[in-house]
Amino acid sequence: MARIKEETKNHIKDLTGNDLKRIVVDTCSVKHSLKKDEHFIDTEDFKKIPSIVNKTKSVSLEAKNHFDNKVIKFTEEKENGLIIIMEVRAKKGELALITMYRQKKSR
Repeated sequence: MARIKEETKNHIKDLTGNDLKRIVVDTCSVKHSLKKDEHFIDTEDFKKIPSIVNKTKSVSLEAKNHFDNKVIKFTEEKENGLIIIMEVRAKKGELALITMYRQKKSR
């Protein structure tokens, strides 16, 4: 889908110890994200993934997933921004989408 910018690569390497090269989005993760009404996203939001991953400063390492891969959470820093959950596929040098959803509106 897209390349990871150098600054982002370095930040992810500091966070995870892995050297990643590209962002990938597969059909399963898209279907998973879209099928849940409470995620409040549409197909246009998937185009924003590279920009959010490469620009956001709100990045955190989460628990490992059921495949024992490291999981990273990217949070778009704006009201009702997107939260993108991605797994590290170290052997392939990939950062792969697991799911994404929109932050709840503040009351």
